[in-house]
Amino acid sequence: MGVRGTARKKDHTPVMRQFLRAKGQHPDAIIFFRLGDFYEMFYEDAVRAADILDIALTSRGTDPDGSKIPMAGVPHHAGAGYLAALLRHGEKVAICEQMGDPSSVRGVVPREVVRVVTPGLCLEPDALDARSENFLVAATRDGGVAALELSTGTLRACVIEMGPQWVGELVRLDPAEVLIESGAKELEALCKQSLPNAALRTVELTNGAEDLRETLTAEQAAELSSQEPAGRAAALVLGYARAHQAASQIHQATLYTAGDRLVLDDAAVRNLELVRTLDGERRGSLLDLLDETKTPMGARGLRSRLLEPLTDIERIRRRHDAVELFFIDARCRDRCRARLGEIGDVERLAVRTAVGLATPRDLGVIRNSLVSAAALHQQLTERPGTDLDDAMASLQRADLCPDVLAMLQAALVDEPPSIDRQGGIFADGHLDELDALRKLSTTAK
Repeated sequence: MGVRGTARKKDHTPVMRQFLRAKGQHPDAIIFFRLGDFYEMFYEDAVRAADILDIALTSRGTDPDGSKIPMAGVPHHAGAGYLAALLRHGEKVAICEQMGDPSSVRGVVPREVVRVVTPGLCLEPDALDARSENFLVAATRDGGVAALELSTGTLRACVIEMGPQWVGELVRLDPAEVLIESGAKELEALCKQSLPNAALRTVELTNGAEDLRETLTAEQAAELSSQEPAGRAAALVLGYARAHQAASQIHQATLYTAGDRLVLDDAAVRNLELVRTLDGERRGSLLDLLDETKTPMGARGLRSRLLEPLTDIERIRRRHDAVELFFIDARCRDRCRARLGEIGDVERLAVRTAVGLATPRDLGVIRNSLVSAAALHQQLTERPGTDLDDAMASLQRADLCPDVLAMLQAALVDEPPSIDRQGGIFADGHLDELDALRKLSTTAK
């Protein structure tokens, strides 16, 4: 029996009433309902998840009418992997957590949905390919296209004439999830044909101007609104993100023009095997052959550049100038690559930190990466005989976040744990009260 076929909520147990309330708030999502050390799923959620995840389908109690309630569960500590599998199948998942310690709460532990994750609105490392962008794309019937990369906090929008170029742009973006303006049946058919692996959803554009104004800066909103189709597509993306409590981490929004680069159509990308072979594998593609990058950011940047070759000769020359130093100076190149190999995915870790999802180990990676970035910056800017022209001038403007680095160096132990409950996060001398408690604990033994 499905949730919609159950009796009144008051006829259920207190825990099941909590589940039904969460399901009522997010009817189109699978509810990951925290019960002790497990995420449990019930009713049709359990049936669907059991099939996708290949886990046992059991039951928990009965409905008031006597029918068994289907149930499937996954261990809390392994939840990220199961969540990633559901997202790869295009599912939306609402995570309903316990809002208190069961050992200290009298009665039923309060539970609330703390976040909703979709294929295109995802910050979970297990569900993301570190070497590829993860786009949520919106398309309008008048040629507006907007692409949100939530894990890096960036939004881009443009206007493209409907036709092969429009399809080519969507194929290049390779979105995990696509939002189609309600009623645009032709767009829906095009996306189903061209983007078979993307989760496709139809959405209504309701408060477009408000979504832009409430999420972006005044300058960003004005820029996107200057081209109405692009603004409408951006509003679709932002409205969807706001509805899923995922808009606060967007820090960059820009309008771009597809005409300053070569737009490759679906057939060219596929037949040239630029990023995947004809069998759909990355291994053996041109990207696989060329990718010698040392950081996740570099890998994502290379993929993006390969799929959007420049057509402006001056920009091409500047790009060539930027690599000339490393081409002619093998020693400098090797030293820089060694430093780059010490830098983690700070672009995505910064967003996870901003929304409160970073682990102590993540903060340690950020600290170590900032140290290596500072050394790399010094190595390049102080290199004898280097003329920092336009291609290298961005190094001089780089914000290496010295205040953040100093704070992390003072606060964290050398190797922070992956889970905060393990303790051992803060270094001795950082907090007097913590030092006193540690000393008391040691002497008590």
